[in-house]
Amino acid sequence: MLQEAALAGQQGSLLLAVSAADGQKLTEFRFDSLPVFDGLAAAGGNLYLATTAGRIVCFASKSAAGR
Repeated sequence: MLQEAALAGQQGSLLLAVSAADGQKLTEFRFDSLPVFDGLAAAGGNLYLATTAGRIVCFASKSAAGR
């Protein structure tokens, strides 16, 4: 039943940021809903994620935040 709840989006979702150099986890972000399929985009140094709850989340690096 836990797997069915997860597949239905009732467990939320998790986005991990990992190092390209060594694959180590840098940070993680938890969401109450699932991401939209193919709903991830990068532009201007930012990462945008669309969720099934109708939200668009923007992640900016410290270097991109001052632009």
